[in-house]
Amino acid sequence: MPLLPALVVGLLLARADLRTGRLPDRLVSLLAVTLVVPALGRPAAELRRGLAASILVFSLYFVLALLPGDGLGFGDVKLAAVLAFGLGVQGWDTVLLGLALPPLIIGPTAVALVATRRLGRRDPLPFGPALVGGAIAALI
Repeated sequence: MPLLPALVVGLLLARADLRTGRLPDRLVSLLAVTLVVPALGRPAAELRRGLAASILVFSLYFVLALLPGDGLGFGDVKLAAVLAFGLGVQGWDTVLLGLALPPLIIGPTAVALVATRRLGRRDPLPFGPALVGGAIAALI
C-alpha cells in the first residue's frame, strides 16, 4: 500500500497537535482518504478487517474520551479510528501494536518533560504525535 502520502499527512497532524493542541478535521479527513483510497484495490477481507479495527478503536477511544479529565480529546478519537483502518488492513497484530505503542511513547515523554520542568504535572500533552508515531512504528 502506498503509504507516503499518509505519512506526510500524519506528520502534518502531529505538528499541528504539538503547536495548537488540536487535530484539524480537514487533515484527519485527508488522512482517511490517503489510507482508504489505496486500500480499495485490496481483497475484501482486508477491507473488512480495516473497517472492523476502525470501529473497535473508535469505540474504545470514545469511551476513554468520555472519562473525567482532559486527557483525550475527540480529535484523538477520530485520528485513532482513521489510523486503525490503515493498521487493520495490514493485520490484527499491527492493530494491537499500534494500540500499545502510543501510551509507551507518551508516558516516558511526559515523565521526561515534567522532570526537566518543561511541562507541569497538570499541563496537557498532545496525544496525536504519539498516535501517529505508534502507527508508523507498527507498520515498520
